[in-house]
Amino acid sequence: MKHSRLLPLILFMLYLQLSAQNVEKQKLWNDFEKDFPGKNVIKWDSKTNAPKRIIGNNVFLPVRSIQKDNAIKHIETFLKKYQNLFNYRGSDLKMKEVVEFDNSFLLVYQQYYKDVEVLNAELKIKVTPEGQITWINSHCYQDIQISEKPNISLADAKNIALSRYDVQSNESKENGKLVIFRDHETDNLSLCWNLMLINKEKNLNKILLINANTGEIFLSMIHS
Repeated sequence: MKHSRLLPLILFMLYLQLSAQNVEKQKLWNDFEKDFPGKNVIKWDSKTNAPKRIIGNNVFLPVRSIQKDNAIKHIETFLKKYQNLFNYRGSDLKMKEVVEFDNSFLLVYQQYYKDVEVLNAELKIKVTPEGQITWINSHCYQDIQISEKPNISLADAKNIALSRYDVQSNESKENGKLVIFRDHETDNLSLCWNLMLINKEKNLNKILLINANTGEIFLSMIHS
């Protein structure tokens, strides 16, 4: 009975929290549009509250001559200024690649939290040689608040994998690493061991994500 009375209060508190986040994001977007007046379109990601797509016709860098060797410097200054809008506050972006196509440069960044990679959390930004930013895409997470210290060691995670698939050995040469992964059922971020399991006798070639605190196998997929 006590829990049933608490449920409406909990739901109300969650509603207030989400409303405050939406108000903050709208203010950030309004400020962005003041800096770059013109025709701007934004599409929000309902899961991460990040701008899944920003398209504008008047978003220019201060420098109007962009080349591959100076694109990173000027784009990172721009990203840092609007990091709250682009949803990576409290974490870091590391350059993944720069691709030249369609007479533009596409810069791809990977999100990290305390030097741990956040899976599927990238920020992409397209800029022309004239310094016009034509497209921004963010799948980052803001204000991540989880421990980067695992309760389960890598050796324990490997043993869990061997036990789960009933094999005696792992022939993979990769050591495995810590990553942050979003559970698509709960939408919660969790620290996981990302490792590969190869056993030719059992015809196994899998990539595994094992919760680094509970030992639960979050994801098992065939490695091609």
